[in-house]
Amino acid sequence: MSTTRTDNADKHLTELESIVCRRRVVIVGVGRHDRGDDGFGPAVIKAVAAYCLPVPLIDAGPCPENVTEVIARHEPTGLLWLDAGAIGQPPGAWLLCGPDALAGTGTCTHTGSLALVARYLEARTGALSWFLLAQPANVGEPGNEAETTAGPPQGRGEHHRPVRLSAPVAEAVRQVSQLIADTWSRCRGARPHEFR
Repeated sequence: MSTTRTDNADKHLTELESIVCRRRVVIVGVGRHDRGDDGFGPAVIKAVAAYCLPVPLIDAGPCPENVTEVIARHEPTGLLWLDAGAIGQPPGAWLLCGPDALAGTGTCTHTGSLALVARYLEARTGALSWFLLAQPANVGEPGNEAETTAGPPQGRGEHHRPVRLSAPVAEAVRQVSQLIADTWSRCRGARPHEFR
């Protein structure tokens, strides 16, 4: 399963409903807040948090392997990973894909560790993973990009000027967070015991 933002909005809702509404899902944003469009995942997490949805939201920063225990404690049956990725589309385009679409590719900016972490969590919890990837315009290059919604820089004492999200990716953050909120609202009647 994969779809880009240029496809029909109803298709996005249907595919996202199959993930969010029929499973105990945890939504995980991956990326660096201060590295331009690499901060897509954490920016979506922050934007979705403003909707106060009853779904676990985790900002993994650049190291998703560091939050596996936190994720596992939620006993998920589904994981939605949000990350910047080279999907071969114009900047700001985004793609929703299943776990097979990521295997062995250089798609995500954190593909090596993200694919490994997803497989580990599937083996440990049985949770299936889906990936919502946004095509970056910049990943850490200086410029006058749109204001990011992400928090402070992360890293090991690195001192550099933070780079903001590009305008197309900032728009993707708005679209994706709204889509997640709309999807959650459409399936709000689902009770926890109805999750698989």
